[in-house]
Amino acid sequence: MTQPNLIKIGVFLCLILCAFGVMAQASVWHYSYYDIGIYGEALFRLRDWSDLNPFIPGRGIRIFNDHFDPILILVAPLANLIPAPMLGILLDFLCVTLAWFPIRLLKRHRLLDDSTAAFVFAAWVLNHAIQNAVSWPFHPTTWGNLPLFYLFTYFLLEKPWLTFWSFAVLCLTREEFPLLGIPLSLVLYLQAMKSKTTKRPAFAAAALTAGFLGFQYLLKPRLIDGPHSEYGKILIQSFLSNPSARLSDMVSVSFLRMSLERYWPLGLLAWVAKPNLRSAAGKLSLFVLMIGASILGIRYASYQWAFHYGPAALIVLLFALMPHLKEAPLNSSRAQNSLKWATLILILFSIGHSTRLLRTARQKGGERSESLHSAWQQIEALPVKKILASNHLAANVRWVSKKPVDLYILGGLDTPNSGPYELVWVEKPPGGDAWRIGHARIAELIQQWRSQSKLRILRDDAYSFIAYGVIENDR
Repeated sequence: MTQPNLIKIGVFLCLILCAFGVMAQASVWHYSYYDIGIYGEALFRLRDWSDLNPFIPGRGIRIFNDHFDPILILVAPLANLIPAPMLGILLDFLCVTLAWFPIRLLKRHRLLDDSTAAFVFAAWVLNHAIQNAVSWPFHPTTWGNLPLFYLFTYFLLEKPWLTFWSFAVLCLTREEFPLLGIPLSLVLYLQAMKSKTTKRPAFAAAALTAGFLGFQYLLKPRLIDGPHSEYGKILIQSFLSNPSARLSDMVSVSFLRMSLERYWPLGLLAWVAKPNLRSAAGKLSLFVLMIGASILGIRYASYQWAFHYGPAALIVLLFALMPHLKEAPLNSSRAQNSLKWATLILILFSIGHSTRLLRTARQKGGERSESLHSAWQQIEALPVKKILASNHLAANVRWVSKKPVDLYILGGLDTPNSGPYELVWVEKPPGGDAWRIGHARIAELIQQWRSQSKLRILRDDAYSFIAYGVIENDR
């Protein structure tokens, strides 16, 4: 078996180990309601297509009035077969893993040799950005990395219609991605003029971009009832109020550390490829950066590089390097040894990361996990609809139950004073996730609920406190 094949097998095994770690953590009531609870609830409520824009109680808004990611509608029927949170996690890992196929296309068309393709795949799958994204599940933006991979692959292979269709799928995953269509239409048009081929893909991309952006920012607020999130407006106002703030952020220790963790494999590829910006490859790199400019710009303006935000920026920079790899002297022993040792570092990092996931799951499992599961079974048997729960407990309900309840978050970011509630369920301090209000406040609330004679205490053991009645205070 050749060394590149061994590398690919090692990378796949690392990804499987990471998936086991994430699944293990999700099964022991570990993750935050943001985002697995929100999107798990969305898939659960979309699964029969009876309401194509369901209200998400814990988020306090209809799902597409918040982020516009209609890919959820297409995959939601699978939630009838697989618990919604598990489905989301599986799709996270599936979309990351399937990036091997566009890399393989690049290898087949000799833009990458076998060894470089294996390293590029390792640098993608085992990169800190991806490991961070899939370990904080799940989000349609993570799914969007696969069509983004295909978009740039087909662009480099000069297949404009396949580039367009990749862009069309990408637009379904998050409302920011149609912004790519503005420079993409221009670049496809310029390439069509140069090669004297059809300009229809460019016009199709322009029409699709106008349709998505027009619907998202002009029609949707008028056609769909209820409050709408204004991420774009808030981002622009925040950035314009202090444009230089991000420059100081980019020289902070935390940003430099994040950059080193995520982009050192690209730095290695750049070192061995020695990009020439004045060459034909350099012009192609410029086109890639033009197409991906909105991704980089939004990450810069919002300073959001963690979780599901970061991988798209990594893809843009990776594909900006791709044209130079074709001509690079990557078969030299120096380059091969560098890529081999770098891959080993990536594998060791991934194993360490996955081991930490499994260790956390083991620490939070056992008696605690069984007790929380028993507590939910007790709740499930009651005729209650509106439940106030700890952040991490609400996130996990859709993993174990299809009971049609409305889950609200204790101290919820978006749902202040949404009571009264019929039942409250919290994990006792110092256990569980006390995000936003802290363990001390949770302990105070438990004492208040205990003292209210109108509440019926259903469970008050070492792990859970459950009270039934009229619950008014949610923070």
